[in-house]
Amino acid sequence: MKIQILVVAMLIAFTLSACKSNGSQSAGGDGHDHDENLLLTSYNDRFELFAEASPFAVGKKSDILAHFTWLDNFNPLHDGSITVSLIVGTDGIRQTESRPFRPGIYKFSLTPDKAGTAVIMFEITTPEGISQLVTGGLRVYTDVHDAEHA
Repeated sequence: MKIQILVVAMLIAFTLSACKSNGSQSAGGDGHDHDENLLLTSYNDRFELFAEASPFAVGKKSDILAHFTWLDNFNPLHDGSITVSLIVGTDGIRQTESRPFRPGIYKFSLTPDKAGTAVIMFEITTPEGISQLVTGGLRVYTDVHDAEHA
């Protein structure tokens, strides 16, 4: 009986601590924080991509942290240049990084200038050749607030 009471008390304490609010508000003043990131994955016959990106909105810098792994041995990409392109319709912006931030990890910052349905394309250039990874189903919003809530 004492163990059951202890378990129930621990569950209640855990639930209350998880729901506890610190009372802070985001800069938008709407009572909640905006720390959500997009998780992107893609692969082809040579590489696997896992990336985390801040939501895309016109005029707002979005950071992308992308990890590239060779599929044949699951090692990180150590040597290669990567160009990321954010494409909305027929318009796009791009950035190229010639070396990883850490083995297999590349950092990008893009500021979209057009709203709409988007794809991100990563073009990987290595001594072994050129390879592409594409992630679709993304959206660039006209408003930062809408992007953070989507």
